[in-house]
Amino acid sequence: MNDRSPELALKVPPSPLGVERALLVPASARFTFQRALDLLSPVTSLDDWDDVHAGRVSRPMVFEERVYLVTTRSAGRSSVLHVTVRSADGERAPGDAVLEAAREAVTRRFALNLDMDAVRAALSVNDFGRQLLVFAWPARPPGLADPWEALLRSVIATRAFRRRASVLERRLSNSFGPRGRFSGHEVTLLPRPEALAAVAPAALVALGFRANRAEVLPHLAARFAARREGFAPRAQKARSSDDVVADLLALPGVSPWAAGVTAGRGFGLMDALTDEPGLRLIVGRGFNHDLRARPPSPAEFRELMSAFRPYRGLACRYAYLARYGLQPGWGDAGVHINAQA
Repeated sequence: MNDRSPELALKVPPSPLGVERALLVPASARFTFQRALDLLSPVTSLDDWDDVHAGRVSRPMVFEERVYLVTTRSAGRSSVLHVTVRSADGERAPGDAVLEAAREAVTRRFALNLDMDAVRAALSVNDFGRQLLVFAWPARPPGLADPWEALLRSVIATRAFRRRASVLERRLSNSFGPRGRFSGHEVTLLPRPEALAAVAPAALVALGFRANRAEVLPHLAARFAARREGFAPRAQKARSSDDVVADLLALPGVSPWAAGVTAGRGFGLMDALTDEPGLRLIVGRGFNHDLRARPPSPAEFRELMSAFRPYRGLACRYAYLARYGLQPGWGDAGVHINAQA
């Protein structure tokens, strides 16, 4: 059951010279923003553009083809977030449409509408699910800030070390990304699909991309741009996670892992499976109660996780938290699941 109260908007008169507007965004029951911040890490959903400090996270984002700085913090009540949207230096104050886009992005990233009691019921169907609940519930691991950026970063990171992928992302953003200046400090983001589609592969090779990846990225961007409306986050809500993943897999250069990450952490679909060997190993160990068990095949993995519909993706993310060393104490009982490597 969703315990959301009606959204409250802070009345800040728009002005041609204005810089910042704000709104309050409510969350469903059992949400704690500090817990969400504590779960932001490079192995979950933190990226180089997130600035986490003093109980808040600031992140530049693109709305209506302009860069804005979105800052999210607790409003003093565990179930309400205070969100400010700031325009770049010298630009007009954000309009109502931009505030609505920011509200949707924050709601999606922090899973503010998620019914945690329904999650608990869905994961309680077997021993492994109950172990995950003990370990992590009612945590809501945050997603990534932007679905297109989630897809692009996942494709860049496929078969690449994280540090190398981060270097390539920075070079790409500095060369072709949108820019905004905030209090004199310039930020650049990853290029939007239309901009990347126009980049010659040779220019990407010059940035350090392998030739095959340099050929793929503009085609990926062009295909995504051609279906921009179909890939809008709002359009995914009524679709099954499997259909969204299938559409992403049909794009050039997208692996099953990248499709799962984009659907789950980018679009915020809680049933989207992320298929990668390390996760399959921990799931296989958890179901078999055997640390020496072989990892299940992709088909076996999907069959095992089918018990947790419609929260298969969230169960995967709870297992990720276990694999990457989330400390005990987050779940109600605060114990390690026996699947941890």
